[in-house]
Amino acid sequence: MDNIGIDSKQICSYGRNRTLSPFLIALLGAIIMVTAFFLPYSSATTEYKEYLESYSQEVYFEEINMTNGEAVNISLLGFARMYGAAARLGMSQIVSTICLVMISLIGIFSLLTLLFLALKKPIPALFFDILVFGTFSLLSWDFKDRGVVPNNTYGWGISYYLYCIGAIIVFAGGVWLLVEKIRAKKQKTAMASSFTRNLRREENYEKVGH
Repeated sequence: MDNIGIDSKQICSYGRNRTLSPFLIALLGAIIMVTAFFLPYSSATTEYKEYLESYSQEVYFEEINMTNGEAVNISLLGFARMYGAAARLGMSQIVSTICLVMISLIGIFSLLTLLFLALKKPIPALFFDILVFGTFSLLSWDFKDRGVVPNNTYGWGISYYLYCIGAIIVFAGGVWLLVEKIRAKKQKTAMASSFTRNLRREENYEKVGH
């Protein structure tokens, strides 16, 4: 009966072994996206950076108490705060509200992608990853079209590139994870069937022996 214990362990561990690598890869991509939300989405150009740092304590955006020093690098969270304040003050309210909603959705979708990957649910994770990439691309296009970023004073920050990289990693790892989960499920079913047949065979052999 020792073989039965070995077979049952193989059945339990087979799926975990097959899905571990794609799971870790996809999870890494999701962590990159969540982290990128707080990293610089836009960074001041060299000349403008020198100006901001020279007057670092002066106010850049009074409504959120952002100083010039803090404005050298502005994250998506920083833009959300600025657009939220602008919307409350009625400054380009429609545009400000739309941008605030899009930035908020990027953050929410990123967290949901991470959550479902942590739960090893590749299908909803892929769904929200696509939503992240689509919303992020739309926001970046809008910023570029309106001259928010890039312009003479600001260029894209590291967050812009990390979001693209993270979304691609999540998609690749998520698809791989989904494929491996399907394969592992089929293989586990086959191994379970084989295990059951062997168990019945041993039971019949013991009956015959008695």
